[in-house]
Amino acid sequence: MVDIEPEDLSASANRNRVLYTFSPDLRECENVTSAFAQQGYRATFAQTIPALSRLFDIRRPDVALVDYESGVAEDDVLALIRDLSFGVRVFVIGNANMASDMVVRAIRAGAVALFERPLALTEMTHVVAIDLRRSCSSEKNPARCGSLSALSVREIDVLRYVMEGQSNKEVGLQLHISARTVEAHRASSMKKLGARNTAEMVHIAMMDR
Repeated sequence: MVDIEPEDLSASANRNRVLYTFSPDLRECENVTSAFAQQGYRATFAQTIPALSRLFDIRRPDVALVDYESGVAEDDVLALIRDLSFGVRVFVIGNANMASDMVVRAIRAGAVALFERPLALTEMTHVVAIDLRRSCSSEKNPARCGSLSALSVREIDVLRYVMEGQSNKEVGLQLHISARTVEAHRASSMKKLGARNTAEMVHIAMMDR
């Protein structure tokens, strides 16, 4: 894991970073944009796909924050971003307690991680800043703290079904264990992999396969 010094996360370090937010929610766009602008980013937002495309025509961003419902579920905005510019770090914004299949879909579409509502803006700016520092310091993704080799056989079994988008109950039926036991294995796997949520766990697993 790469150590990030406090000064590396200062607003001055972000002054050349460009960040776009794509969401139909004007207040959310304004709040997110303001939070990142205060951290030195050149941040703005778009509420429609044509508006987002125009922003890309003006300048390639370092980061794009994309609403799940309008950017992944309804339109494949992540694919559009890949077509418009290579190497943009994409984070998805979704509602609380997103289903496993939604998380897997976002990660497979190219999302680095997911932020769940209600948004913790300070945490968001911190996570994005750390990701940008790490992505610049290594050709590989060094964000994962562990690897799949740290997991038990049962934890690997559970993770495999989670990556297929199955719920705790569905995984339990497949493995003949209770949903509560599945949740315990998921929690243990996240801890071993250094993941804060299901999205990060799936992302780490996909990178480590």
